[in-house]
Amino acid sequence: MKFTASLVPLVLLSALAAGCSSGGGSDSSSSSTNASVQFLVSSSGDAGLFALGGELADVRLVQADGTRSENLLAKATPVELVGLEDSAVLMAGANVAPGTYESMQFEFADGSLFAMDESGAHVTVETSLRTFEAPLATAWSAGGGDETTLMLDVDMTGSVVETSPRVVEFDPDGTVMSGVQPVLLQEFSGPLVSSSATDRRFSIQVIQATLATNRDFEITLTPTTRLVDVDGTRFSTSDSFFASLRDGMTVLKVRGVLTGNRTVDADVVYITDQAGDMEPDVVIEGRILHVDDAAGFFVFLIREIEDGAATATPALEAIGNPSSIDVHFDADTTFQLRDGTTVRPSELAVGQIAHATFREFGRPPFRADLVELYNRPEHRCIRGEIVSVRGMPDEFLIEVKDDHWSWSSSWPWWWPWASHRHDEDEDEDELENVRVVLGRGVEVTLDLRGKPALRPGRLLEGLDVKVCGELHGSSEDPLLVAESVRVTPGHLDKAVVDATSPLRSRFHLATARIKKPFGDPVTGAPLSVVIHPDADFKEKARSEAEFFRLYDRLDDDEYLEVRIKGIATGVAEELEAYDVKVKVRRDKHR
Repeated sequence: MKFTASLVPLVLLSALAAGCSSGGGSDSSSSSTNASVQFLVSSSGDAGLFALGGELADVRLVQADGTRSENLLAKATPVELVGLEDSAVLMAGANVAPGTYESMQFEFADGSLFAMDESGAHVTVETSLRTFEAPLATAWSAGGGDETTLMLDVDMTGSVVETSPRVVEFDPDGTVMSGVQPVLLQEFSGPLVSSSATDRRFSIQVIQATLATNRDFEITLTPTTRLVDVDGTRFSTSDSFFASLRDGMTVLKVRGVLTGNRTVDADVVYITDQAGDMEPDVVIEGRILHVDDAAGFFVFLIREIEDGAATATPALEAIGNPSSIDVHFDADTTFQLRDGTTVRPSELAVGQIAHATFREFGRPPFRADLVELYNRPEHRCIRGEIVSVRGMPDEFLIEVKDDHWSWSSSWPWWWPWASHRHDEDEDEDELENVRVVLGRGVEVTLDLRGKPALRPGRLLEGLDVKVCGELHGSSEDPLLVAESVRVTPGHLDKAVVDATSPLRSRFHLATARIKKPFGDPVTGAPLSVVIHPDADFKEKARSEAEFFRLYDRLDDDEYLEVRIKGIATGVAEELEAYDVKVKVRRDKHR
């Protein structure tokens, strides 16, 4: 049976988060009988969607005997999975009973899953399960007073499969990393607890809608930390920054790298208020659809309300909950790249992902005080399938899969929403095939956690890729000089192992269901599998050696079922496995 998720706008989910209690109480991480955990969510891989998320309603840790912890979430909490790559969002701080935990079970609220494609059109999300489970990469033995950080990393390439146009099947494929991971934490905020200019450190009590329990975090400044005052100006020195702080009154917003369970090296620190007011500015993440320099605005497709949902939600509801808004700017609007580099409004370009910050967000026109761009306008990306490698090792040909990409004299070629503000019957020069030239120092990676490097020679016909670089030529003969090529890994499941060769790091599959292509010439089972030296094994086997031992010890009525992600080797019906999830099944007919 499949459950179809209703389409719940992000603004409504954000409103639910804004209405959540912060859990009351101060830092509850110090307990002699329970263990303490910080819970983060991250994602890796490209699902080919603009947005995919839902409302996490229940998250529990599970021991080997099935014993489950209390729900880590005090309230149902919205999470947007697209855009978290290389970063994480702080979801909860909770206490759990002592025990050895091996997996995490999580559920989304009924009807809360939603998705949008790159054009902003809604996509129906189907799922066959209500409760999902992700293994801990390393079991956590939690004792009284212990503390750790757990990060649920959802592999988007293995979690989303398009079953028909604008319909996807969502089966979260995740792993829980235990212990501190050096990951960039998205913005979190709270009032100042204490500070030391000498040590270049301060502590805040994190109070935000997505955090179930208030927690004190210690923030350390690095030589490159940007320090920004309430009015948006940068402090000239750290001493002037610390001189402006007032315990319990200064409210700070921080983005930085997690270095300990509750310690962060700051990338940027914003002072948002000096009077203890926790009402945040409205911050919206989205994609630029159209720019009108003369009129001073751009059209902004909303992916997520990152902050200030209590203010933004009623304002958007009052104008019909649009999927996009006009964002106005003037001489007082600050434009910068994500690294803090100041840029001009002329850097705005269609297709860019950006954050827009609004100190006032009552009714249109919505004027932005700060616009942060994720990339410069010359950097473009195209998704497609490799249809010819005859020009390798220097170039290959891709068929563009996104039918909304076009090259037009009226609109930039990367404009995927050309019908947004023109006659929909107008002819467009759609990009069909694009020649890709591998630039000097091009980075070719497999789109899995850790981004394993690939030799350009591993690029095969039939593979799905995302190529980023500079476009040249014309609509008749487009040429993309690639700076990076990210390969979507092949994905198969329900595969039965019928032979192994431990000395050669190989095994054989009698049957398999291919869900995403591995590249030619892999067409279907039976298949030979070569294990990559750094392959990640999950569930019933946590290593290559464990996998082979498990196979050798199977009872007569048992068999191994695997789910594999990887890439074809170039040999007929042979693939290289980078990620292997192992289950033991029992044959009921034997």
